Amino acid sequence: MKHRQWLALARQHLICCCLLTSPAAICQDESLVVIVNQTLILDSINKKQLKHIYIGSKAYDIIPANLNSNNRLRTIFNTRVLGLTESRIRSFWVQMKFTGRGKPPLELETPEAAIAFVKTTPNGMAYVDANTILPSDVKVIFSLN
Repeated sequence: MKHRQWLALARQHLICCCLLTSPAAICQDESLVVIVNQTLILDSINKKQLKHIYIGSKAYDIIPANLNSNNRLRTIFNTRVLGLTESRIRSFWVQMKFTGRGKPPLELETPEAAIAFVKTTPNGMAYVDANTILPSDVKVIFSLN
């Protein structure tokens, strides 16, 4: 095989690998649900409203919780629901904290902790894998398939 052909083939292989391992490709087949306490008077929500809640809007009396930054569901939630990367979100919160205009959502270690938070917090909100079995005192208000 000639050198140019080998380089072209290697370049194509590298591009395919990058596309297949990008966050968008990884998140493509993932699904999650946004959950709240059963007592919250809210039955559905859209992406725009979720983005407002998760970037600190005071218009909603809701306490959002994130999973930790190493959790794959957080990447899915950030990119597919909020439409932002983790680095953009971190930059936003650094600026908000520095200027005293807000603080980031509570960060929880596990999906089980997110469910427990929502169960015990009347205005709590979190997200979990769509295949998670949920207790009766928690309801789904948004699904991402």
